[in-house]
Amino acid sequence: VTGGNSGLGFETCKELLKIPDICVVLGSRYLESGRAAVQKLLGAEDDAHNNTGERIELLLQIDLLDDDTIQSAAQTYGEKYGPDSLYCIVNNAGLSSRSPYKEVWQVNMMGTRTVTKAFLPYLIETGGRIVHVSSITGNMFYSKLSEKWQQKILHPSQDDFDFLDKYVLETADMELFEKEGLGD
Repeated sequence: VTGGNSGLGFETCKELLKIPDICVVLGSRYLESGRAAVQKLLGAEDDAHNNTGERIELLLQIDLLDDDTIQSAAQTYGEKYGPDSLYCIVNNAGLSSRSPYKEVWQVNMMGTRTVTKAFLPYLIETGGRIVHVSSITGNMFYSKLSEKWQQKILHPSQDDFDFLDKYVLETADMELFEKEGLGD
């Protein structure tokens, strides 16, 4: 669970730990915050017959603004568990629209994509899941896209991602976003 140290990510970890035979891997941008979250989860006694301490198997430092931490986290996971071992990738980490838009793009789109690609080799072949957590802001953004871009967002090609990444990072002119059909 990326961003498992706070907010919805923390609550997701907490709820997952209530399920028997579930092992949670908690991802946190900062290890100190992650350790504090793990300690808080270990102290939680929401379900007396579950020993949550044995089921938080791994704390991973994973910063969606830093591809090296993503690759390192995936490698650490892979070394411990190997292929075909991950049931679900929960892409929860994200920035709000109050953050600089280039950082929001890097984390919410490109970082999430990098996490998914890095952990995909470990996802179980039959029945594996990828869950993307979003806020209403994502829906508002999507609703302002042209029909062409709505389809490209739903079914992106590598070229679409490359174009959008370059476009967002190089464009500071919101009028150009509107002209391209990328909302306002």
